[in-house]
Formats: sequence, structure tokens, C-alpha cells
Amino acid sequence: MTKRKSVIKVRVSLGLLVDLKVDGKDGIGDRLTNPGEAVQVEVMVSGPSWTQVDRVLLYANGEVLHDSRVDDPGQAGEKARMTWEMPRPDKDTFLVVIATGPGLTEAFWPIPRPCQPSSPVFEPRVIGSTNPVWIDVEEDPWRNARESRHSLSRVSMCGRMTFRLRSQLTPMRS
Repeated sequence: MTKRKSVIKVRVSLGLLVDLKVDGKDGIGDRLTNPGEAVQVEVMVSGPSWTQVDRVLLYANGEVLHDSRVDDPGQAGEKARMTWEMPRPDKDTFLVVIATGPGLTEAFWPIPRPCQPSSPVFEPRVIGSTNPVWIDVEEDPWRNARESRHSLSRVSMCGRMTFRLRSQLTPMRS
């Protein structure tokens, strides 16, 4: 996780590392303002030789925009690179990329079963995900300083209220 210009840039990795650029310059955590009629999205997936990627998904506002299958020979470094062009969104949009691949069964990097499995069959997967890239087409600040302060004060106030409520409901222990 890196912090630059008060923007937090996060990647999630369980074996795969995903990078996302929009229009060649705006990366994870950034906000693209005033895009052209078409938006170019570039994705790169990398990882060690013992991982593979077989699927890359591009999400726009939580909906799958592209679902690509990848043939990865299992070499270290860059595993997949793809570029998509999408029309300019008609509303403010966020883009996220998730890459997945077959999990490992070797003892040097086991992937544990989930605590609450949803199926008796367990198929481990490696995964990598990006933080969003925000596309601001409405040219309005999504969260200006005053709204941020207001939200923070509401969160802070809720925290104080929860603490007061808990202290009133929890009996004192001697």
C-alpha cells in the first residue's frame, strides 16, 4: 500500500499482482477527470513462476465489463497484458480488475480451506485485485472537503454513541 497526494493505492495479492492504467496515466486509486469519447484500459498481471493466471475480469461499477481467458505457461514476471477500449461512461464510474488462477497444492505454499465452506469440494485459487480507478465524467467533486469532514464527524459521533451505549448496557465487573 502506498500513499501519494492523500490517495491510498492498494493492491490485494494472493500470488498474483495486478496493475491497472486508464488512458495511459491514471493508475489504481487515481481519478480520471474529463475523459475523451473512448477510454483505454491497460491491465498487467505478474507473479512468480509457481503461480498461473487463467482469467482476468474488468469490473465497471461492480458489473463485469470484460472477462478474458488467459493461457499462462507459468513463467515468472509478466503473465498477461491486455488492453481494452471502452466508450466514455455516461455516469461516474469506477474500474477494478481481478485476476485469478489455479491454486497450489504443494506444501511450500498451501492455500487453506475456508472456515465456512460453501461446498464439500475445495478448489484453491490464487488471486490479485486492484483498488479502483475513478472516472469522473460528471465533472463534480465526488467528495469535497466539507462532505469528507461531515462524514468523518458522523463516523466519529457514531463511534462515541456506540461506546456510550455499550458502557450503559455492559455491567461493571469488579
